[in-house]
Formats: sequence, structure tokens, C-alpha cells
Amino acid sequence: YHDGSHSYITDTGTGRLHINTSQLRVNNAADDEILISATENEGVALYHNAIKTFETIGSGITITGPEGGAAQICLSSDEGDDNADKWRITKEAGNNSFRIQNYTSGSWETNILATGDGAVELYHDGTKKFQTEGGNNAARIYGNTIIRSAADNVDIATFTDDGTNRLSNLYANGTKRLETTTTGVTITGNATATKFLGDG
Repeated sequence: YHDGSHSYITDTGTGRLHINTSQLRVNNAADDEILISATENEGVALYHNAIKTFETIGSGITITGPEGGAAQICLSSDEGDDNADKWRITKEAGNNSFRIQNYTSGSWETNILATGDGAVELYHDGTKKFQTEGGNNAARIYGNTIIRSAADNVDIATFTDDGTNRLSNLYANGTKRLETTTTGVTITGNATATKFLGDG
């Protein structure tokens, strides 16, 4: 029925309202744009501005971005009323990159960036800290780095970078044994060498 402003399909009885069909399509008022499409034994598709952006498939779902646009899944907890509630997964347009991003600071910031046939990068508060590399390099770590023992939570090695000096420390059972300095190295404890410069 039509109430003068809107049209309604209303079921005032008990139980469910069933629409039984092998194909269902919901179009816009002008009948020139699909809104929802469902086909028996196939899938359900949702459209945004005449572009199919969501589709169920046999193994899950497919998200498709518009021509020249990214494909995104946005996640918001707690009604999404705070910046920290918002995260998104983005397949960028125009390249082969994939990002996981947060909105905590009020703008989208990358946590993980993965590139097809390329590197995986990890970020901390917008700054890249780790990158995998091909060739003879396995990975590249940016900034200060600490390698710790998982068993007893003590340092094994530390690498610091204050923008001027890049220094390294090696530890044995939590005790610093070798430290690089701007002029050489400092060894704490015994030093053993099997050969010295000038030996035959």
C-alpha cells in the first residue's frame, strides 16, 4: 500500500514473510540501476552506485572496488564513535599493494603494507620499522632494534640509531660482552682469537 509518501509491503501476521523465487532483483525507481541481485545456486550481490561491490561466492565473499578505485573492508567497533574504533583493509588501486590501516590519530595510518612480488613492511606509529627484501638480503630493520630471549626475557643483541651514530651490542646470558663505539669496539670479559693479523 501507499500512504501518500511511501510504498509498503507489510506482513501483520505471525511467522515470516517468504519471497520464493529462483532469481531476485531489486532495482532503483527508474529501473536502470541494480541495487540487489540474488540467484538460486549462485550468489547474492550488492551494488553501490550501479557497481557490484559485494558478492557471495562458494568459498566466501568478494569485495570489488570501482574502476580506478580501491577495494576496502572497513571495521568499526563500539559503534565507531571514536577514531580508535576504526580499522580498514585496503587493496589499493593502480598498483599491487595491500594495506592494514588504523584511524587512531584521525587519519588513516598504515600498520602493514604488502606488495605483490615484493616486500612486506611493518610500521609503528606511521614509521617503517621492518621490511623484507629479495636477493641476498632477507630483511631490513629500521631504527632501534632489540633481540630478546623468549624464555627469560633478556637481551641478546641491541642495535641503536640516533640519526648520527649506529651502534651494536651483543650479550651473553643478559650481560653485555661486546659494544661497538664510534672509535672501535669494547669487549667486557675474555676475548679469544684463533688467528692474529700477520700470522702465517
